[in-house]
Amino acid sequence: MKKITLLLLSILFVGEANAYPTYGISECRYWIDAEKGSDKDSLGLKVLSLKSWVSGYISGMNTALKIDVANGADVVTTYDYIIYYCSKHKEGTSFDAIADMIDKLSIK
Repeated sequence: MKKITLLLLSILFVGEANAYPTYGISECRYWIDAEKGSDKDSLGLKVLSLKSWVSGYISGMNTALKIDVANGADVVTTYDYIIYYCSKHKEGTSFDAIADMIDKLSIK
């Protein structure tokens, strides 16, 4: 039962804009709503789950590419950048935000 639930959740959160599957909540509107505390999330579980997603996404990229893609930025900084990016690009995605952050951090 647990495996079926995980499979169904994975299917629900597959990003469609890329030529490869991306998993997680990507739409900026969701990130902004979670940050504002909408949907009566009094425990902050949405923000916690998004920060956990950021941690896994960056860790996965680091492992796959064998470099520190966030150039030392921690999970909170990366999450804050996604919120910043999404507040300016309401139709964007968390993937766009992370790519933008990585581009900016890699400029020397």
